[in-house]
Amino acid sequence: MTQPDERHPGKDPDGPDPVGEAMGAVGSGLFIITAGNDEETAGFLASFVQQVSFEPLMLMVAMNPARPAYELIKKTGELVVHVIGQEDRGKLVKRFWKGLGKQEILELPHGSTELGAPILQDAMAYLRCRLVDEWHGGDHAVLFGAVEEGRVLHGDRPKSYRRKSGRGY
Repeated sequence: MTQPDERHPGKDPDGPDPVGEAMGAVGSGLFIITAGNDEETAGFLASFVQQVSFEPLMLMVAMNPARPAYELIKKTGELVVHVIGQEDRGKLVKRFWKGLGKQEILELPHGSTELGAPILQDAMAYLRCRLVDEWHGGDHAVLFGAVEEGRVLHGDRPKSYRRKSGRGY
């Protein structure tokens, strides 16, 4: 008999994964997170983004702290959350799937915040946030950002995403 996998409760190592499938059913949107200053720029595709407060307006972004954007967000204290629309102008999901560095991001149509974080013009909407807190749980850091600026750039509906399993991307 196969021993249960203690790291993955509810998963039979030799069979189906009902807990992973159920977690995968927790839907989300798709977002691009960017950060930057005069010397550095980074961005990545995210799905762990959620509004957490009305007053003040706040978002949370959960991300792997090994991503290059993590240290840049901590250094600048700013992140820009871009909402991807159903139309996905500029094919942002495909471009940002593995993360992009400064050169690739700066080749896309964009503006910039005062600190230098890119604002992608092909996103449906953007929200510029000031980093106000952080919490670590599991393999992700949860960053809390107070929304200081935002705008809908294109009339569209947000793109949604559902994983096959909640145990990975």
